[in-house]
Amino acid sequence: MALTDDTLTITKGRHELLAEIQPFWYALHDHHVAVAPFKGEPRTQAESWQRRRAEYEGWLAEPRAFFLVARVQGQPAGYAFVRFEERHSATWQAAPEEVELETLAVLPAFRGSGVGTALVDRVRAEALQQGITTLSLIVIASNEGAINFYQAQGFQAHEILMKQHLELSMPTVDRFLGLWEFQPDEARYDLGAPPRAGSYEIIAEGEKLTFVMKWVDQAGESHEMAYSEQCDGQIHPIQAPTADQMSLTLKSDTVLESVAFKDGATVMTASRELLDEATLEVIMGGPLPDGSQYRNRSIYKRSGS
Repeated sequence: MALTDDTLTITKGRHELLAEIQPFWYALHDHHVAVAPFKGEPRTQAESWQRRRAEYEGWLAEPRAFFLVARVQGQPAGYAFVRFEERHSATWQAAPEEVELETLAVLPAFRGSGVGTALVDRVRAEALQQGITTLSLIVIASNEGAINFYQAQGFQAHEILMKQHLELSMPTVDRFLGLWEFQPDEARYDLGAPPRAGSYEIIAEGEKLTFVMKWVDQAGESHEMAYSEQCDGQIHPIQAPTADQMSLTLKSDTVLESVAFKDGATVMTASRELLDEATLEVIMGGPLPDGSQYRNRSIYKRSGS
């Protein structure tokens, strides 16, 4: 259809046009999802419109911001939303204010008919009436159709926004697992005497970690103790002579921490830190009867290292 002044009308307005915009935004939402799948899981149309409507209402607080709604033979065909932006550059003596074409959307049935061009022409005219000679917009890099359209309208790339998506790796307990050999010469104990020898084994069993400690005391007696706990940062009940609850938390790839409680009070902490791939530092601590705190530091080497 050839557009003429008789077939195409453009209405300028503000809040009163918001109710007409929703179907246009739904169409634009679907187009964005189709051309930019790399941007992640899309919101639903309804949620997307709820957010965009709130943004429009915020932008309309600036009294010069406005909508343009295009109609072809009385049927809504597309819209533009325009707002005014102050620009300040430390480097260039640029125009202090620009008109930003925040949204341009045309329903699929009217794309290629000239509706988009007519809306852009009207935006230019509105900008010049305000004495503003710079018109700007942002377009998704993969939206080739829109880029070609805007280039045909005389827009040129001035700045490029670049992004890099980083992979967030979750810490795992894998580096702690295995058998560790006690290093008596490097032990520093506030409470009691360090063992003459010993080992510390950490085993993953389903959702739990099992700690197996074996040691030979200064009198030559052998001892062994083992317990299991979920490594989820939550406090769980346990059955032990000196504690009734415990938490086990993987703070990072190199720090594994547990806290034991009795009647709600902390009675013991254990911080296990990998100083390197072959060295494990274990610091045990807790309150003493006189109110002070003890700190026992043990160093273990990975067995076979």
